Amino acid sequence: MINVGVWWLCNRRLRNLWNDLASSDGSNHIFMDSFYLPMGDPVDIGRSSLREAGVIGWVAEAKRRRVVLIGPAHLKRVPILSHATHVETTGEEGSSVARIDFLIKKSVSISSQSNTTALFVLAAGCASKIIIAELSLLLPKDSFIDVGTALDGYAGVPSRDYNQDIGRYCTAVHGENSDPGDRLWMRLDTCRKYTPNAHRASNSISR
Repeated sequence: MINVGVWWLCNRRLRNLWNDLASSDGSNHIFMDSFYLPMGDPVDIGRSSLREAGVIGWVAEAKRRRVVLIGPAHLKRVPILSHATHVETTGEEGSSVARIDFLIKKSVSISSQSNTTALFVLAAGCASKIIIAELSLLLPKDSFIDVGTALDGYAGVPSRDYNQDIGRYCTAVHGENSDPGDRLWMRLDTCRKYTPNAHRASNSISR
């Protein structure tokens, strides 16, 4: 699946290249005009319309798969990734040639430990693109998703302009009117740092 925010394609040459690709035989590709693959998360304002179209988000698939997280340690605080096999990579170190080689070799080693299909979730900056390109050839049985900073807000990390309001995430997950099924997106103790009166339902995740 290829996810591209096509509003970025202002350059005529790049736009023509994209149009050529999009108009080619699409039997092996799915194209979506979005910056990241839909997660199915409660903060996504388009979640309802996506669900109506049958798109529930990749996280639903992650619940049924062996997950490998290649990214910063704070993402382990996101409940849906708490049991993932974790390979640490942070900041500039994650983009160095030596670090990329290490991450690729480590991923191959992890994948080889089981015949089951693994879902690799990457949050390694620009290195993610290189790693996925390499691993897709080396590990054809596995799947790969570049999540960028899309999960940082649920970890309580305001890393970009769009996720500065952590309270918005807390309200969507643990608010009075939130869906109990969404509690797996964010820990309650993370929310209490930003919204002291966060609602605590009987089945909330507090640890």
